[in-house]
Amino acid sequence: MNPVIKSPTPLPEKTGLTVFLAGPMKGAPKWQRTVPKLAESLGIDGVTFLNPYPCQRWVGWKKQVDWESAALAYADIVLFWIPNQAEVVEGRDYAQTTRMELLESLALGRKVILGIDTDIHAADYMRYKARHYGVTHIHKTLEGCLKELKEELMDIVDNLMRP
Repeated sequence: MNPVIKSPTPLPEKTGLTVFLAGPMKGAPKWQRTVPKLAESLGIDGVTFLNPYPCQRWVGWKKQVDWESAALAYADIVLFWIPNQAEVVEGRDYAQTTRMELLESLALGRKVILGIDTDIHAADYMRYKARHYGVTHIHKTLEGCLKELKEELMDIVDNLMRP
């Protein structure tokens, strides 16, 4: 089983590959919970998932943002999955923070895997900017993202094994 570290758990000394599970939380389905089991079913093993969904009661926005910023920098790969909105949150544009984190990750040159569901506001802009920064595959399903993740992890391991 792939371990999961949830916000605001301190990040341990790095011992293996890490993947940050980026995407909306407010108004979104809790897709991050399904990733470890789905990854295992696809043969992904030996990776630690960084889940921004808090493991306890809400910790406050500043502590949450600080943890997420540290975890994004710590991660080897940032997997962005932007699912269709599950519920409306009054006074909030769905995935507003996710859009900023995506553009920041792209601008900083982080390895990004991106999936955008079918009915997402500003999806065309996110796809355009992602392609501008070199993202060649933009998935329509979480499973597609995880299949790309498996390929990326195999490439990383292969490169580490080369003399």
